[in-house]
Amino acid sequence: VAGALSRQHAIDKTVRTMRPLYLKAAANLHHLRSAAAREFGRADASRWPVRPMDDGSSPRCGACGGGMTLRARPAPNGGAELRVLHCAACRQHHSLPAAGGLSS
Repeated sequence: VAGALSRQHAIDKTVRTMRPLYLKAAANLHHLRSAAAREFGRADASRWPVRPMDDGSSPRCGACGGGMTLRARPAPNGGAELRVLHCAACRQHHSLPAAGGLSS
């Protein structure tokens, strides 16, 4: 077919195009890692608003026995909120399903 690239020609052209991009990304890997950490890093749920449990109960931490709080962050764009049980003493939080009632 006239104008069609051979398989090898297409591969060579793609490699020539992508090689400088790969080398630039590899040379700036610290920027990529930093951006990924910001975007996908563990959320600081200790600053999210506290919500009451549906049954008014006060859950206890299984590790230290301290009180846990239900914290929720509204999701952007009207999606489901993110919910966690947070232990201030252990500084740990445990993700919860986005929907449904919660009781301890």
